[in-house]
Amino acid sequence: MSPFLAAFITVDALITAGVVILVLRSRGARAAAPLARAGESPFAPPAPPMVVSPPSPAPASPPTGSFVRIFGTQLRGLGKFTREQHDRINTYVRANWSGAPDQLPGVLASLLGELEGEAQARGLSFDRETLKSMLAMSLHDLEGADVLGALEKVA
Repeated sequence: MSPFLAAFITVDALITAGVVILVLRSRGARAAAPLARAGESPFAPPAPPMVVSPPSPAPASPPTGSFVRIFGTQLRGLGKFTREQHDRINTYVRANWSGAPDQLPGVLASLLGELEGEAQARGLSFDRETLKSMLAMSLHDLEGADVLGALEKVA
């Protein structure tokens, strides 16, 4: 047997023995500890838990900001609006776009304007970037078109 392997096994055995001794000592110390406090029966029911009331919360101001606006109630409205407008978006693009790449930004700009008007009529307020993302999702399967490149050209 190599001296390195013998030394390794010896060190491993010493460490394992040390861990076993520590575990047995801690178990022995717990076993020797009294089960009940002085003057109490070991069969007495446990003391009721201490109830600590949480501090009274300060009145919270209603959340504001674009993050809350988009990811709060507006998110549900955006999802519903996207589902309702998906077919309309595809129909509009197929009807108004001849397939020429230079025409697509103009078609998407006019469609974006219509979608903004429709959203405002429903009481939804989305910024143009959110509506552009919605258009990109709806037109992801449009063949032969660089939708993202066209949307970057749209103001």
